[in-house]
Amino acid sequence: DTLTTFDGSTPYLPTSMGGTRVLLNGNALPLIYTSSRQVSFAAPNTLDPNLAFMLEVEFGPLKSSPFPILSAGNAPALFTTSGAGTGNAAAFQVDPVTGAYSLNSDKTPAGKGSVLVLYATGIAPILPIPPDGFVSVVASNNNIPNISVLLGDTTAELLYAGYAPGLVTGIVQINARVPDPPPTGKAVPILLKVGTASSQAGVTLNIK
Repeated sequence: DTLTTFDGSTPYLPTSMGGTRVLLNGNALPLIYTSSRQVSFAAPNTLDPNLAFMLEVEFGPLKSSPFPILSAGNAPALFTTSGAGTGNAAAFQVDPVTGAYSLNSDKTPAGKGSVLVLYATGIAPILPIPPDGFVSVVASNNNIPNISVLLGDTTAELLYAGYAPGLVTGIVQINARVPDPPPTGKAVPILLKVGTASSQAGVTLNIK
């Protein structure tokens, strides 16, 4: 199984990779990686919500049958370490005393005052709207209205919400501070809220 990935030589994802293309209503989408089992692509930044589209995958001369998909408005989702969308959030924490970074886990829980670095997708629109497939170069604290982070029943202090440097602009980085006193436990629920939309249930953090 050969994995083909974005090489980072330009600030834009390619629309063809390893002989593979993904088409939305006939338009080629930016690709993050491809393999014989899975293709990862970035949706357009300006999709109107609640519209139906046809998705197809090409590999050389072969093309899949069209697959219908429905666009949504805000549908925030947090990345997790399992890759399955549940369990421990894919979150780094910054120690408030030493400044050291560590990956949140049962062995390295976050403490009060720590800054959490979270990653999410499915948030739109983010202004200014970049070209499709653009890879953010620098941090940009974008205007994302009505965004908040809940740790258990406690709202965390939001420090940053915007594009993640080095990643395609469909991925958003959120920095939030663990409150004092913090909710504690090996599986503290975490929710990202954007307006009335919430991220998926079943995502947790280790907090001491």
